[in-house]
Amino acid sequence: MKTKTLALITLSLLTIGCQKQHVPDPKATAQIEAADKKIGEYLNLLDNPNADKEEQKKVLCEEYPSTYEKDYVPALLKLEPGNYTKEGLQKDFKIVFDSYLKKLDIKCT
Repeated sequence: MKTKTLALITLSLLTIGCQKQHVPDPKATAQIEAADKKIGEYLNLLDNPNADKEEQKKVLCEEYPSTYEKDYVPALLKLEPGNYTKEGLQKDFKIVFDSYLKKLDIKCT
């Protein structure tokens, strides 16, 4: 009985010890937090009916896509590689981007 218990405990400890622990990368965490904050500010501007139309165009056509692609996506893929794909994130972005283009009647050149 003691042998079975000891073997079970040893097996449990080995299994737990061999499992890869996911430790968040502090740099990627900071990067995604900063990008998320910027994107939130961009979306607030795009949702503001009193915002300057040229500023909305600059954000929608330049700043938002750049921040999303260069900062947000790489950090999210690094932090959550099993939950997201680059293609899926690009698809999600396109849905949001296209809805703002239509809503604000903006044409990016």
